[in-house]
Amino acid sequence: MSKLKKLDIELLIFLFCLFFQNFAIIRTSSFGISVIVLFLIYAFFRYKFYKELSKKFILFVITTIIFILISSKINNIFNIFQIVRYFLCVFVAYTSYFYIKNLIKNDKTEKLLNYSLNFCLILCIYGIYQVYASRNHWPMFLNVFNNNPSYAVRGIFEVYGGWVSFDRVYTTFFEPSIYAVFLVNLLFIFIMFKEKDEKTKFKLRYTIFLMLINLFLTFSRAGWVIFVCYLGIFIYYKLFSKYKIMSKIGKIMIINLPFIILATMYFIGLIMFSDQSSLTRTYSSLFYLVNSFKKVIFVLFGHGLNVMSFSNYCVSFQKVFIEPFAHNGYIEIAYQFGWLYLLYLLFVVNRFIDKGLKKFNWFPYAAVVSVCCFGAIYNVDSLTTLIVMIICLSKFYNRSEVWYQLYAQVMMKKYWINIYFHL
Repeated sequence: MSKLKKLDIELLIFLFCLFFQNFAIIRTSSFGISVIVLFLIYAFFRYKFYKELSKKFILFVITTIIFILISSKINNIFNIFQIVRYFLCVFVAYTSYFYIKNLIKNDKTEKLLNYSLNFCLILCIYGIYQVYASRNHWPMFLNVFNNNPSYAVRGIFEVYGGWVSFDRVYTTFFEPSIYAVFLVNLLFIFIMFKEKDEKTKFKLRYTIFLMLINLFLTFSRAGWVIFVCYLGIFIYYKLFSKYKIMSKIGKIMIINLPFIILATMYFIGLIMFSDQSSLTRTYSSLFYLVNSFKKVIFVLFGHGLNVMSFSNYCVSFQKVFIEPFAHNGYIEIAYQFGWLYLLYLLFVVNRFIDKGLKKFNWFPYAAVVSVCCFGAIYNVDSLTTLIVMIICLSKFYNRSEVWYQLYAQVMMKKYWINIYFHL
């Protein structure tokens, strides 16, 4: 079997692992390791990505360890399992980047997108089936892959409720909101990097249509808001990307989106969604935000990794019981690690995304920041990998726009030369 053929099979396995993030082969009664992590461990050693370790990345890891250790010591909270879990997610991001970069290097970008489109089409058709299955008590057969105790194990007939009276679609993901956020990010990958041939265009339109239906059927307000944010950012940069000042203003607004969304939820969202779920999540974010500024030491080094897990529903904020989740990526990082670390992390991410690019690329920023409006990327392995995929593809397309034009010219010359010799 040729090297390129092996890469195709490997790519299919990678995408299966990506779309089935709630599937764990290694699992115990309390936690499991998802297949995407196992695949990336294989890729790390298969392609010797450990040789790609840079001084800057090692510095980032060391700095993170220092923050965790100081925070753990100050707050007298030390959970080795959670520390390993956090760095496992760092490993996922690191290895995903080099694996996708390797696919691009081997001219597998087109197949990566086409295979992703096929997987997504199947998943969205299953999402429609799931609606009928939940109402008619038919088996949701893909729930056999929802077996990861780290997230949630789903029974073969299990439905997902919530703030509406309808059963919500979650497909192979552990809950509707994660599926919705995954869909939104994948949707804009297809919009930004779509193929040009008519057959693929038709399949793309049909898949996007089903994706929007699935997004609605998740009844995930987080997914809906992130979709609106993406759409707003997309339109903004289509209109104002030529203006340098407007681009800078747009970038500042994108980076501060988690705070803008929280303020909007508090002042406007509660009027529209005054149910207990919305109240609890909004006030949970506010509770952790306020308490992250309670002492100078909390601002500098936070309350300790995994401290939210020790919170309980007996704690209230403005007469609303809070949850052991911040429901906001920025606040979750700031509360556990401190605002100093959050600023450092944003600086690192900013430098990494912009590295080698001559102009601001809104897409990866929208992917990273939009997710942080309602959760944390590092809580879900597949979502982390998908965001890294967006960063890789964005950097590749942005950098090689001129090279594509030159390549097209060269290929045209070869085309005419071939015709000449053929005649």
